[in-house]
Amino acid sequence: MRSDPPLAPVPASSPDAPTSAPGRIPAIDAARAAALAAMAAYHLTWDLGYLRLTPENAALSPAWRIAAHVIAGSFLVLVGVGLVLMNGRGVRLRPTLLRLLRVGGAAILITVATYFAFPDSFIFFGILHCIAASSVLALPFLFVPAIVTALAGALVVALPHLAAHPALDAPALFFLGLGRLAPQTNDYVPLFPWFGIVLFGVALGRIALPRFARSRPGLWR
Repeated sequence: MRSDPPLAPVPASSPDAPTSAPGRIPAIDAARAAALAAMAAYHLTWDLGYLRLTPENAALSPAWRIAAHVIAGSFLVLVGVGLVLMNGRGVRLRPTLLRLLRVGGAAILITVATYFAFPDSFIFFGILHCIAASSVLALPFLFVPAIVTALAGALVVALPHLAAHPALDAPALFFLGLGRLAPQTNDYVPLFPWFGIVLFGVALGRIALPRFARSRPGLWR
C-alpha cells in the first residue's frame, strides 16, 4: 500500500491542483454516519409500512420520496469526496479494489436476496450498484481539473431530461436511466442522473478537501 506525503498548500490561483490523500477526516466520517442513520430511518419506515405495522406506508408519501432522494444524493456526494480522500494524487489500486469488492459484493447479495423475496420488483440497480459502478467510472476524473468534472456531472444530471429515448427502454439498459419507462423495482438509482452527483462530490473534494482538512471543522476530533 502506498504511503502518501502530507498535504501541500494549494495555491489560490490553482484550486484544481492535485493533492495527496489527507487520510480520514472525522467530520466526513460523521457525515457518512449521519447519511447511514438517515437511510436506516427511511428503510425502517418503508419496512413498517410494507409489513402493515403502520396505518399507511409513510415512505411512499411525497415528503419521504423527496427525503429518499436527498439521502441518496448525500451518499453519492460523499462517495465522490471519499474517492478523492482515498486516492489523492493517483489511484491506490489495492484499497480501491478492496472497496469495490465489498460494495459490489453487497450489491450482488442485495440483488439475489430481493430476487427471491420480491421477484416482481427485485433490486437490480439500486444505491449500492450505483456506488460500485460510479466508483470505477469516476476514477479518471481524479486526474482532470475540478471544473471539467463539475461540468461533466452537470451533463450527466441533465442528460435524462435532454436525451431520454424509447430505444433505451430495453431491460438490459435500465441501469442507464435514459429510457422513458420506469422499471418496477424496490430501489432504482441509475447512472443517469446519479453518477453526476458522484462527479459533483469528486469536484468538491478536489477543490475543498485541502483547505477543509486544515480548517477548524476539518481538525475536529
